Amino acid sequence: KRRVIHEAVHASFFSVHLIVDTQVYLTRLGDSLWVVSQRHGALPPWLVLHYNPDIDFNALRAGLEIVIPKVEALPPA
Repeated sequence: KRRVIHEAVHASFFSVHLIVDTQVYLTRLGDSLWVVSQRHGALPPWLVLHYNPDIDFNALRAGLEIVIPKVEALPPA
């Protein structure tokens, strides 16, 4: 049941957004998954996690390179 809910959330996001590129971000002192997600256009945290499967966001430290997807809104249908 949980998987179905998450798949619906992802489908909903990608029905109105497109990933056009990625960029590397160097973490700063005090960064967290939430802070990084919000700093880059209010990205969903699950999307940042998806692009960084080997990063432990519970143990972020300054100077760590993480990949941030660049997202654009799709034009209304």
